[in-house]
Order: sequence, then structure tokens, then C-alpha cells
Amino acid sequence: MPPVVRARMIWDHGGLPVKLAAFRDVHVAPSAEYPFGRKGLALAGAWRQLAGSADVAGMLLLDGDVAADPVDHDAITACIDSDPEAVWTAPVRIWPVSTYRDDWVWAHWETEASQHLDLTANWFSFNFTYLPRRLIGACLEAGLEGWQFPRVDAEVSRVARRMRVPGRVAAECRPVHMHYVL
Repeated sequence: MPPVVRARMIWDHGGLPVKLAAFRDVHVAPSAEYPFGRKGLALAGAWRQLAGSADVAGMLLLDGDVAADPVDHDAITACIDSDPEAVWTAPVRIWPVSTYRDDWVWAHWETEASQHLDLTANWFSFNFTYLPRRLIGACLEAGLEGWQFPRVDAEVSRVARRMRVPGRVAAECRPVHMHYVL
């Protein structure tokens, strides 16, 4: 299988203070309309720079406020190897401070966000997610560079559904979203 580009998307130089050798840090700058940000531009630039013209299967994204351990990485890598043409996302709880909901929800879902662990990801957030090359290419053609946070993940999900790219869940993974208030 061709290699996978690994990018850690760090919002405005925040992120967890760790350096992951397998991942390249990509900094997402806020726009003038903060808290909106140029996440689409950062993702497109990272893809062009890191993948170049090489034979690359896709890109594994790790948000800067998500902690994934080596077991999570190995599990999602095995999933990607089993079907590199699918979107693969790890089940990650996202918290009210990020969602403005009353309680946590899974960062992926089949029909609507909930605390039910769906094994189909029609909608997904990037927390710890693999995007296949052809999906990234279609998103670039659809205007990825102009998409801003918080809509980038939803726009990529829409393109994936339109292309009939399956969204699968790497159920063995359990990364943790560290953006919460106790």
C-alpha cells in the first residue's frame, strides 16, 4: 500500500505540548472573524506540501487537542491498510465546551450526533481521521482552501457522501479529546 501522510492540525499554535515523530504539525490560523479559522486552507496546503506528486494513499489527521496513543495509531493504521479508499475515524467524545450541547457526543455519527456509538460515519469530525486521496482531491476541486472552521469537517463529510466514499469507524481506538472543563 502507498504511504499515508500524517498531519497534526494545531489550532493557533495551541494543541497538546507533545511532539509526535510520525506526524507533521500543521498550524491553523484564525481568521479576522475569530473564532472562525482557515482550517480548509491549512489542510489543502498541508496536503500539497506533504503529499506532493508522490503516490500517497491519503492523510491521517490528528487534531491538536486530541491525545492518541501508539495502540490507537496501530489500530487505525490496520484499518486504513484493510480499506484505504474509505474514510476511517476513531470514536472520540467531544465535550460541551466545543459543541455547546448539554453533554458529550461522539465526533462521528450516522444520522445525528448522540452518545450512541454508530459504526457508520456519514458525518465525522477530524479528531483522529483518515481521508483517502481521491476524497481530498474532490474537496480541493470543491473549494477546500476557502472552507473555514467550524464547517470544514461537515463539508468534507458532504463530499464523501456525495462520492459514496464509505465512512468507517476504527472501533478499537479510544483517543481522547482534551478540550473540556471540569
